[in-house]
Amino acid sequence: MKNNRVWLRRALAMGLCLMLLPAAAALAAGDGVLRPGDRGDSVRSMQSALKALKYEVKVDGVYGPQTVAAVKLFQQRSGLKEDGKAGPATLEKLSLDYASRDGVLRAGSRGSEVRRMQQALKDLGYPLKVDGVFGDDTLSSLRAFQLRNGLTMDGAAGPATLQKLYSGKALGYAGDKGLDTSAVVDTQRGRVLHLRSSKSDSGRANIILNIPSGATVKVLAKGGEWTRVSYGGKTGYVRTGFLRFPTTPEKAKVTLKAGQAMVATQPGRALSLRSSASRASSKNIIANIPSGTVVTLLDMGSTWSRISYGGQTGYAMSGYLQIP
Repeated sequence: MKNNRVWLRRALAMGLCLMLLPAAAALAAGDGVLRPGDRGDSVRSMQSALKALKYEVKVDGVYGPQTVAAVKLFQQRSGLKEDGKAGPATLEKLSLDYASRDGVLRAGSRGSEVRRMQQALKDLGYPLKVDGVFGDDTLSSLRAFQLRNGLTMDGAAGPATLQKLYSGKALGYAGDKGLDTSAVVDTQRGRVLHLRSSKSDSGRANIILNIPSGATVKVLAKGGEWTRVSYGGKTGYVRTGFLRFPTTPEKAKVTLKAGQAMVATQPGRALSLRSSASRASSKNIIANIPSGTVVTLLDMGSTWSRISYGGQTGYAMSGYLQIP
């Protein structure tokens, strides 16, 4: 039982750290401790947090002597055991300090100032629990407050947001109208969307689960490139371009004629027009055709199609073409 409680405390500390230091996909050691000699994204994330807090450390993903010294100094100032190892207690304290590093209240912040902000939001009718913990419900309510009061909807309570909140002239809760609190996965050809633990799609190690095309997700923090969502009891990041929001304008309907096709890649992504039916190299790319462009269809094949675009003729992947 004691071991279970210890494991649970470590898991909570690790979860909090990974939420606030998003580049980390997993801790290096199985016991939840980062040690001298460790390498990887987890070390890099810790170094980034230390650097943001003005500790002298190089962000290189290597737990070397300089990182050990920075961790020891942080532990000393935080009243923690000065062993130079980043265990759950050190990572949790580092996460909390990082979240409130510039006086801005954001996801992960805790304490009396968070409670005061929550109470002010609740007094204005915004739905949230007043517990002093800046969690997902607080984030959603704060974004709704910012939208309602014409503020930058970044989900962080900086000087402008707090000044408006405590001014006595702030507008109260008026529902979720105009606020993207949910979204539908809108991938091409029924492909799944990866929910990731960090804002990176350079590999598969940070994939939490796959979300089916057409599924509805809860939006926690909408961003230009990445959006933090909740799905299936898990929270993580997905590419914003693969989500359709309630406020997303309806796509204009295009009527295709015989002999025409439309490029059906994700918004903002181009389709390569190639001189040969092969994508083994980028050397045969003639042009990049924007999503939604109508092209002339010369020959439709199961894998490759021959098309004409901008006065040039070549080959494009058939799966990315919409035909009448």
